[in-house]
Amino acid sequence: IEEVEAAMKQDMALADEHVKPMRQVLSKLRRLSNRIKNSSTLILPRWKDTIKELAPTSDENLTVCMMPRDVCTRWNSTYDMLKFAYKYREVVDKITSERSL
Repeated sequence: IEEVEAAMKQDMALADEHVKPMRQVLSKLRRLSNRIKNSSTLILPRWKDTIKELAPTSDENLTVCMMPRDVCTRWNSTYDMLKFAYKYREVVDKITSERSL
């Protein structure tokens, strides 16, 4: 029984190690989404301007809209946020690279 418990602990540690990068990505996207929504004077206008700037050159059909937030009571909100972040990845990269924000 002790061998089984040790193997399970080792498997759990390995699984946690593989999941950790995804947890970090989700955490950063959640913070970005909240900051965009809650910053009506600085980040939100820059977000909209960046979308307008990159929309004509993007392969994706980018429209000016808010980044969806991850809501713990909505089971699919994490998926919606990740899907949006992938589609708007150029905008997210540009916004996050600006140190003045």
